Amino acid sequence: MTKRKYHSLVSPYLMWLIVVIGIVAVFAIFSVEYLVDPHPVLYVLSGIAFAYWLYFFMKGVTANLQASFRPHHITKLITTGVYSKLRHPIYSADIVLAWGVALTYPTIAMLFAVVWTTVVMLTWIYLEEKALIELFGDEYLEYRKRVPMLFPLKRI
Repeated sequence: MTKRKYHSLVSPYLMWLIVVIGIVAVFAIFSVEYLVDPHPVLYVLSGIAFAYWLYFFMKGVTANLQASFRPHHITKLITTGVYSKLRHPIYSADIVLAWGVALTYPTIAMLFAVVWTTVVMLTWIYLEEKALIELFGDEYLEYRKRVPMLFPLKRI
């Protein structure tokens, strides 16, 4: 296995291209009929999801602007601020926002689109973690032991 094997795979542009193509396909294939009638509680939950997204996305990007690019642009492992609570605050924010939108528009197509988006992002997290291990070795492995991947929960 050559060093930097995963670096070229972990492009946010490629990830979003795959997400968008999948979402377009989902809406072309599946019904947009509501699974359940929209309810005010669902709007409140989606508002909470939006607030979560706003906090973690903005904190993640401002703490480590390099995280928005390919791993080979990353020169330093950030483990403070929001990155001391989550290893992937931007992905976490995007996944929570996607599920929040699905609560606002609970259709079959939206459910499949959100599942697709989540699977793609989890795959990208896996690839990105491989690239970060290649870049930072034991430092990243120790960080990974201490900090949860997606949700700011204490480990048991």
